Amino acid sequence: MDLTKSKSLIVVMEGLGILLAAHAMGGYYLAPRLAEVFFKMPLLTIAMLSSSAISPLIALVYLALRTRFLPIFIVKREGFLYLFGGLISAWMVIFFSTLFLDMKNIPLKEEVLRTPHPYLYPTLFLLLLWGPLLEEILNRGYFFEILSQNWGRTKAVLFSSVLFVIPHGLWGYFDRSLIFIYLNSIIFTLIYMRGGLIPSTLVHAFVNSYMLYFD
Repeated sequence: MDLTKSKSLIVVMEGLGILLAAHAMGGYYLAPRLAEVFFKMPLLTIAMLSSSAISPLIALVYLALRTRFLPIFIVKREGFLYLFGGLISAWMVIFFSTLFLDMKNIPLKEEVLRTPHPYLYPTLFLLLLWGPLLEEILNRGYFFEILSQNWGRTKAVLFSSVLFVIPHGLWGYFDRSLIFIYLNSIIFTLIYMRGGLIPSTLVHAFVNSYMLYFD
């Protein structure tokens, strides 16, 4: 992967555009069809299967073909040390967010927890593991890596975290909660830089789990 400074910015913006377009197409066209076929399936599960579960995957395939680059899943020896530090740092961000946010009104929280069996566990899998994995590959494995080539690591950390926040704002709410999502994204990236994709994915999954069950 050898891109110029301007080309690297264009490529990551293309990736973001593909992500948002795929999410919208899935929500508007695939979701209604799934609802017709699987009429007993909760709407939340249908929405996740038709959009958030596949839109990052489509963006990943596009970027892989566009850049001819595949992220490497290397388990670094020191990764577990940074995993522990990341868990503590992410927990601190969540703790301080409780001082400014109403944690009982987290988007989709109550809807997820009310999902009936047998759809609860597939929904939790998509939210707590599948989603974090795809988002980490996309944001850290591609966006950060592409930007860091020519923009430097500091700018790449900050700007790739903006790209991480944008979909969360569009699919949730544009409010002060995005500040804490941005801070967590920086933590994920710092963990990725030191430990790789597996530790950053595990910390991301921890954040999603903790926020979901926080009361």
